[in-house]
Amino acid sequence: MINMTQTVPALVPATPEFREYTAAEKSTWAKKNAADNAKYISDFLGFPVSPRLPFVLLQAARDVCAAATDPKKFITRLCQRGDHYQNCIKVLATAIVHYDLAANLVATRDKMGKLQRCENDLFTDRLGMAPRTVDNVIATIKEAGLYLSFEQRESTKEGHRGRASIKRLNMGLFNWLGLGREASVQRANAKQRQDIKKVTKTPTDVVLDSYRTTAETVRVKRVNQRAEAATARRVAALADAQKSNRTAETLALLEQGMTREAIQAHFDKTDDIPY
Repeated sequence: MINMTQTVPALVPATPEFREYTAAEKSTWAKKNAADNAKYISDFLGFPVSPRLPFVLLQAARDVCAAATDPKKFITRLCQRGDHYQNCIKVLATAIVHYDLAANLVATRDKMGKLQRCENDLFTDRLGMAPRTVDNVIATIKEAGLYLSFEQRESTKEGHRGRASIKRLNMGLFNWLGLGREASVQRANAKQRQDIKKVTKTPTDVVLDSYRTTAETVRVKRVNQRAEAATARRVAALADAQKSNRTAETLALLEQGMTREAIQAHFDKTDDIPY
């Protein structure tokens, strides 16, 4: 006789055994994730983004781009107008992918690998935005507390003058996106690599760096000299054009009673004087 009161144990699904990913598997996943993020960002912004950027920058830029279609994903309120909000997202994402973690600057690098602070024309060139639009977007992002820029001052023989603005991102942005820990770690690693690179320079590297610095100084000096010469030429041309304009003198001589023929003869005689 079957005992109907006997309980049957429930079938519990087997828990899959935990397995640590190998270094090769982690590397494969990281490369694929970086490529996916870089493609997503490139498609959204309209310019190529390198998949070799640090993970935290690619992930943060992707999350910001994704917030373009869902403002609720973005904690900070930027603005109400739809087109301006989209432009703010694009400029902010562009600043992130051009962020140098070691220097804590939004910057680019020249052909020699030297860090250069960016100006607003970076966003104009990359995104194809009008300069006025970029200026308005930067102002909105700064008011939101996400972007910092201030002008340096340097002392010269003539006094004080401005230099390129220092531009930084608020590191709280990475905290808001859930990437605060990763940003701190990768920034520390970037600084460490930079310090090690400075310490481990060979005598040849030092000589080459000195040559590059001298060449850059000479280049900047020549660019300034050409600009000054062009300004002098424009001033001379303007003075020459004003010199040939004798309207005021002609009116004054007419008031004195001279005829037009006498005035013309007077100017012809004056122009014959060698200078």
